[in-house]
Amino acid sequence: MGEITDAEIHYDLDLPSWMAGMTDPGWKPGEGMNFGIGCHSLDQALHLFGKPKSVTAFYRSLRGVKSETEDTFHMILQYADKPLIVHVKTHVVSKMRQPLKYFIRGNKGTYLKFGDDQQEHQIMSGMKYGDEGFGAEPEEIWGELQTVDKVLDNQVKEGEYWVGKVKPENNGIWQYYEDVYRAVRGEMKQVVQAETSLWGIRVIELARESATQGATVPFDL
Repeated sequence: MGEITDAEIHYDLDLPSWMAGMTDPGWKPGEGMNFGIGCHSLDQALHLFGKPKSVTAFYRSLRGVKSETEDTFHMILQYADKPLIVHVKTHVVSKMRQPLKYFIRGNKGTYLKFGDDQQEHQIMSGMKYGDEGFGAEPEEIWGELQTVDKVLDNQVKEGEYWVGKVKPENNGIWQYYEDVYRAVRGEMKQVVQAETSLWGIRVIELARESATQGATVPFDL
């Protein structure tokens, strides 16, 4: 994909039933969708692209309750040493059969992926870890890559692209527990380092500050 110039990471929902309990018109520290499911998308952004230079955020309440506790947000991360902007989003009005997950653009290619975590559906249907196919994604939601760096005849020609589906690795939620076990035993380092967790919490704090002030705020610790 070459140098990444723009990335969107989504975790969208369509008014899930558990939001019925979000009725408080105020806000308390730790509440809101950014501290909730949004932290997973932010974690991916920090893992892929590192610590940002600044944070700009927009918070909304779309669940039918006027509230300071956001259920929908759009966070923009800018970086000091690269021409990159990263968008981290959660939206709770999403009338899509397969929600958008990733839209990533570079100067040699673009990656687009729809779909959600199949493990949730599989567990609800009675599957469990160890069952054949657990954690696997159907081909219809594999991400699509378009790139000038991979043409079928290995010759890059002006105006030509290689376009194809990218099969994801068959990973699963159980790996988290295996990695914690191995880290406690000293067999490996923690996958998520403490400083990265600190960055994530700080970005979420700054996102609320940005949304409240209507301004871009510099990242600091």
